[in-house]
Amino acid sequence: MTHQGLPVVFAETGLIILLLLLIVSAIKKQKSSGKIFKLSLFTFIPKFLTKLFTQKLVLLTLKVLFAGIFLLIIIAGLFGTQIAERNIATTLTWTIWWSTVVLIGVFLGSFWCSICPWDTLANWISKQTIWLKSKRDYSLNMTVPRKFRNISIASFLFIILSWFELAWGITISPYATAILSLMIVFMASASILIFERKAFCQYFCPIGRTIGIYSKLSFTRIQPIDANICLNCTTLECFHGNTSIEPCPTNITLGLAKDHSYCISCGNCIYSCPSANVSWQTTSARNEIYNESKINSSESWFLIILYSLTLFHGITMLPFWEEMVSSTAVLFNDSGRLLTTFSFFMISTILLVAVLFKLTVRLSSFVLVSSSLGRDFRMLSIVLLPLALSYHIAHNFTHFF
Repeated sequence: MTHQGLPVVFAETGLIILLLLLIVSAIKKQKSSGKIFKLSLFTFIPKFLTKLFTQKLVLLTLKVLFAGIFLLIIIAGLFGTQIAERNIATTLTWTIWWSTVVLIGVFLGSFWCSICPWDTLANWISKQTIWLKSKRDYSLNMTVPRKFRNISIASFLFIILSWFELAWGITISPYATAILSLMIVFMASASILIFERKAFCQYFCPIGRTIGIYSKLSFTRIQPIDANICLNCTTLECFHGNTSIEPCPTNITLGLAKDHSYCISCGNCIYSCPSANVSWQTTSARNEIYNESKINSSESWFLIILYSLTLFHGITMLPFWEEMVSSTAVLFNDSGRLLTTFSFFMISTILLVAVLFKLTVRLSSFVLVSSSLGRDFRMLSIVLLPLALSYHIAHNFTHFF
């Protein structure tokens, strides 16, 4: 697939407009009220989700339904036709699901994680329960080592996943799609059996962490209705759970949380709160992203990798790509599927973006006389979020439509 791109004048005009907006915003004092327009759609969504989560049977049905669809994808991928466009495994996974799940993150936050079939099956395999607290605990309940309590592994797995997608061509292989899906279920199940709570969802899942990062721009999320009630709470059942509800799987104390991107919308806090003080609510992305305490260095690197790979994906579709790869493959003595050459360009893109970004941070720190390069690195990395998201939506919906 090749697209010719827009005329250069489009880029030049866009650059001029962005520079003017930047100058205006730098001069004009911005009011940070933290409010957003209360459009009817945005107020309807949290009400609908709250209604859905209060109906346990409905949410349980959705979990079972999507787990069933997932098993259908596995069967179709392993035993169905290997012509990608005629197999439901590749069509549902890479064209429909991967397109819509990104958009869901904008409007519904991490809602997908609440009905994630990987998690549903992992729970069933590991605990013989889909949802409520298991009567038997088969887990070793080990604490995740401190050096892995970040999303560095998720970043690495996202690079591997992207390599399989772009270089190896997993999107056109129903069998490989099924095997990849089974591997994710295996990793999620193994994580539950080894570590406490849901370490895979919190730290390791590349899909969940992508949705989590994108959910920083979401209009809706689960949060307290009245913050004062949470401040006076002594039981913290949203964190510890109770006799019938599991603890928060990603270690969030809801009343004190400043970062909601690790929430997997399981609904445990909604059901366990004795004051019924938790629900889905409309909120502002401004509150989530304009605070240095809400993004750490591993998340910043995840954003750089996310942006780099979306940029690289676009480059592979430009007219000059094939000729550039062919001429470079000669230098590597690479033949066949040119995996070595492709990997070289993929890694080079990530490194180039990282170096340019680091230089930009250092330059801005010098100009602004900043005392903390680390803080500037974290704060400035957030600008890559809407860029990566915009490309994901534009590219994936091209395939979808």
